[in-house]
Amino acid sequence: MELQQVKVGLAVIARKFFDFAYVEQLLPAMRQALETNYSKVLYGGLIFTSDEAERAVRLFKEQGCDLVVVAFGTFADAAPTVTLARSIDVPLLLWSPAEPPSETGRLRLNSLCGANLAGNALASLGRAFKFVYGSPDDPRTVQALRQRLKVAATASSLRAARVGLFGARPDGYYACGFDEMELQRVVGTRVERFSLSDLQARAREADPRVKAAFIDDLRSRTEGMEKLDTRQLEGTAASYAAMLSIAQERGLAAVAVRCWPEFFEKFGHAACAAIGYITEQGVMGGCEADVNGAVTMMAQHLFTGEPSFIADLVAIDEEQNGWILWHCGGQPASLANPHGKITAAYQPNRKIALALWFGAKPGTVTLARLSYQRGRYRMMVTKGEALNERPMYTQGISAKVRLERNAVEAASKLIEDGFEHHLIMCYGNVSSELAALADAWGIELVRI
Repeated sequence: MELQQVKVGLAVIARKFFDFAYVEQLLPAMRQALETNYSKVLYGGLIFTSDEAERAVRLFKEQGCDLVVVAFGTFADAAPTVTLARSIDVPLLLWSPAEPPSETGRLRLNSLCGANLAGNALASLGRAFKFVYGSPDDPRTVQALRQRLKVAATASSLRAARVGLFGARPDGYYACGFDEMELQRVVGTRVERFSLSDLQARAREADPRVKAAFIDDLRSRTEGMEKLDTRQLEGTAASYAAMLSIAQERGLAAVAVRCWPEFFEKFGHAACAAIGYITEQGVMGGCEADVNGAVTMMAQHLFTGEPSFIADLVAIDEEQNGWILWHCGGQPASLANPHGKITAAYQPNRKIALALWFGAKPGTVTLARLSYQRGRYRMMVTKGEALNERPMYTQGISAKVRLERNAVEAASKLIEDGFEHHLIMCYGNVSSELAALADAWGIELVRI
């Protein structure tokens, strides 16, 4: 899954009574600050009047604008901004460059006051917007702008995304439920349903080359595969090939798989390693048919470019203020601690292959969850430090994450607030990006 490119409408509002020559000097840098590999700038020109704002609106609509940046080159009244805001229904970002030094004692731009006037008007209209302050040559300003662009690109990508749901949630796993139409309304992601019989029918016809590549690659990266039941290995490889084939055919960005009990009791192999491996290939894989978990994985993947880790909270290390996160073996091998080993093994509880066992690599991490509770979606976010833990906590795949707040209190809040048992972990601090995404969706943000 890759970020879709967003089209960013840039409208620069100004008045010639101020230092207009300085504004013209800023224009190339302003455009450059908004140009990334996931954004394309549509320049609406310099705007002095509401009529000229209407001209920019026509351009943005014709070109399919996804986000409008209203940059205040100088002070201006709120009328042009109101025209833009009322005429085009896309996210809106106000930007005020820093006031430059003056040798005459007179304000050269007074841009900030213009943004203040516009913000007041937009708030009165009930029009949502965000604000960024700073000059286009300031790295902090560029970072703030591009974070907003990346949030917009992520939201756009998720609106276009499809999740393949294979089977239904296991009995009693209410936490893996979801509201299909509310998910479409809030996030935009659509769900395509497949039966486990569909998946196994495809597995029986799986490409032998894809199965062989799966086994050969994991054999080269793990220990112990020679000790496992060959038929079970072949079964997991075939399930992976089937998932990949359907994902490619249907354009799925993620899969959510009912991985038990049928895989163990009817199909004779574990889905674990297949789910972890397809995640490593860029199609996020959620186990236990957890659609909302898979959507969270997609969001993290779009922000970081790396796979995510879906896990349960199973214990607390009070001495190190750490949460122990664990799952049975369906996480990407690329997340393993490079100083440890990866074992090809049986699923810890059912004793059926193929699952992976390893301890997760150390580093800064973000934990998140798109949660559904009592008819509404919300987003849980926290951050911490995955510790360099060896050996692994228990059979399966585990990580010990030291939190910034008291680990016991954090677990109490998580449970008392009714959050689901699957937490989604990614490497890097993208907590502010996820918070901005929740804001863009209009849902509650809960920081643990």
